[in-house]
Amino acid sequence: MQRLEFLTYSASGQAPAYVLCGFRVDGVDLRTYVTEASRAHWHREYETDVPSRAEREKSLLIQHRGLPLGQLEDPVRHFLGEPAGDFSREAVAELVGAPAPLPPGTTPLLSCPCGIWQCWHLLGVITLTARTVTWSGLHQGRRPEWGVLAGPFTFDRSSYEHALAHPTRLTNDPLAPLDE
Repeated sequence: MQRLEFLTYSASGQAPAYVLCGFRVDGVDLRTYVTEASRAHWHREYETDVPSRAEREKSLLIQHRGLPLGQLEDPVRHFLGEPAGDFSREAVAELVGAPAPLPPGTTPLLSCPCGIWQCWHLLGVITLTARTVTWSGLHQGRRPEWGVLAGPFTFDRSSYEHALAHPTRLTNDPLAPLDE
């Protein structure tokens, strides 16, 4: 099983009250996993748009940021696979133009760095058992053809719920030096 750490931090360039939530899986920022999995897809799409390899790598790593905590109706329920409001399965299905209902537990996990979460989001399916929480099918909502980018990640449920109730509070985005 993996270990999940929930993070809260102020968004770079935003008021300190604008708090985002992010994740580390086994000590690695979730965005790093997504970067590794999406690199080949991005390079095919944007080979000529970003001038240097270093700038391409930076843009990959900061393609997402955490979800805005203040916009989640109930963060605990959200990350237990029951998102509500603008983050609900129905709202997300409409947003991405899904032809069929999304699987139960489909949950936005990361948002776009522009500040509008719907612009470029990472979705996953959160499945609960009495002992575990599993994140599977992590994919880019705007690029279904990319397929699954990361996961599955399986966590001990009691540790997961404890981490959710007691997030690690950071003053800045853990990838902030890259976002300058």
